[in-house]
Amino acid sequence: MSIIISSLLFLLFWLFVCCLLLYFRYRNDIVRLIREPVLKHPVVIFESDDWGPGPLEQEQALLQINQLLSGFQDQNGNHPVMTLGLILAEPDAEKIAAADFSQYFKRTLLDIRYQALLTAIQSGQQQGVLSLHLHGLEHYWPSSIMLGAAENENIKQWLTGNKQLMTEDLPSHMQSRWVNSVTLPSSHHNSDDIDQAITEEIKLYQQIFKIKPTTVVPPTFVWTDTVESAYAKHDFKTFITPGRQCDGRDSNGHPAANGRTFYNGEIKNDLLFLVRNDYFEPALGHKAEKTLHNIKDKTACGRPALLEMHRFNFISGATKNAQSLNELERLLKMINDHFTDIRFLSAEQLSELYRNYHQGIESDYIIRTPIKRIQFILARIKQFFKFNRYAKYSGINFVLKLI
Repeated sequence: MSIIISSLLFLLFWLFVCCLLLYFRYRNDIVRLIREPVLKHPVVIFESDDWGPGPLEQEQALLQINQLLSGFQDQNGNHPVMTLGLILAEPDAEKIAAADFSQYFKRTLLDIRYQALLTAIQSGQQQGVLSLHLHGLEHYWPSSIMLGAAENENIKQWLTGNKQLMTEDLPSHMQSRWVNSVTLPSSHHNSDDIDQAITEEIKLYQQIFKIKPTTVVPPTFVWTDTVESAYAKHDFKTFITPGRQCDGRDSNGHPAANGRTFYNGEIKNDLLFLVRNDYFEPALGHKAEKTLHNIKDKTACGRPALLEMHRFNFISGATKNAQSLNELERLLKMINDHFTDIRFLSAEQLSELYRNYHQGIESDYIIRTPIKRIQFILARIKQFFKFNRYAKYSGINFVLKLI
């Protein structure tokens, strides 16, 4: 009997020591996930990037998306929202070629050829199913494209031989706007150039939509602290992240993480950060069933599900477009069937809820009571340590499963 008691005491002591070690190793993340606001209801937002100048099929795709989303609603009568990450300009290849590639020219969303596309975007806004993010003036750094075209035949061919100028066809590292990736590893732009570029973005956005942008999602999720500070200085309120910061491209052209991470609702320099925490790309084989399972995981943690998508799902030919729309419809039906208390919001509305929370403003969307928050905090801790080897082999993950 004494052996059993001694063994149990040793086991408890072992787990206690392991918990202490894990806490001190990850205490910053643990404190942050505890502080992260807890949502009372499931929240799903579709985050779709790269819309803007380019293939004219976008107009019909958005009209179909508008119609599909407007056919669903939550208990409050709100429709599902797809937030569009908008690019405002593309290269004017004819003018660039006419200048023998000595000067960069652009064509913007105000060009007459994109009038129908702009109308489709504005129609979705009026229906309450589309909300706009600034993705960038261009999906690249213009001088990098010009230098790249001079040195790389593939990039020059993209400019001269691609009538639709789909930025998706550029090498991945060249799609990063906020670093210079012509030579790898990438280098940073100077602060004056960054500030000038953001000023130009804001001016054109206001000219197009008659309102100043407040939400930004950096292309390819590569940005520097200087870029972030510049957006804050220009009164942006919401910054969309993938949960980590990459501030460059490595020697292989891959995004280079700098170790900085994000949790929903954190604020720095008056910028509130939101985290895209899952993908839903039907054209890449993502299925509604798997995505619904992931939404359940986010809901169990009191977190929103921000589902990243891209325009290529809906403009890669009639078959792919139909498949993507069908999968989106299937997912929406599953969401409405499974979550009777679903809440459809835009990223801007979610951001405002989090700001109100920090200011002590009560909301029907966020849980404040410590006791009611416990189950969600435990779910977050379990998820945080799910793939941690130390937590696994020490037995802590087994104990967490029993709680």
